[in-house]
Amino acid sequence: MTESEKVPEITDSEAVARCLGGDVDAFGVLVERYQKRTLWITYQMVQDWDEASDLTQETFTRAFKSLSNFDIEKSFYTWVSRIAVNTSIDFIRKRDRMRIVPDETLVLFPSSDDVPESYVSQGERKRNVYKILDTLPDKYRTILVLKDIEGIPGKEIAEILEIDYQTVRWRIHHARKLFKEQWERTVEKSSSDSE
Repeated sequence: MTESEKVPEITDSEAVARCLGGDVDAFGVLVERYQKRTLWITYQMVQDWDEASDLTQETFTRAFKSLSNFDIEKSFYTWVSRIAVNTSIDFIRKRDRMRIVPDETLVLFPSSDDVPESYVSQGERKRNVYKILDTLPDKYRTILVLKDIEGIPGKEIAEILEIDYQTVRWRIHHARKLFKEQWERTVEKSSSDSE
């Protein structure tokens, strides 16, 4: 597609309205706009690029089929992110266990100050973080992926998960507490046992 053939810049609401009016090509604008961010969310949830790619495609297929349910006054990105999270959770529940790939931007507990570098290399620490994250219930794992890995603001997480902001804050707090307790039980215990 040449520069002159590109769809003119339109808002998300305009793209949705055009799509609902029969211009299915307008949905391509939304896919192009949010595909990479949606892929990243699904990737963080399922740990596999091929699966994440399939889940991203499924996310946009579900979004297209449900477009008439979209509230045009809301954020399309938040809405499609909710679909991506739910699609990923559905996939995860079908597998025996959930895995998440370590990410270079990981900001979960514990900080590097909490773990002596002489014991745990950066890569090993990340593997331990994801092993522990893998043991958390879906609602806590999801909230940590969205908040601490994706960096999505709490109010946007509330919209994505369709829960109130106070519940988001409580879940983040509780998820971090569970994570830290599990870290202390497994990683730190393992460290002291090997000494």
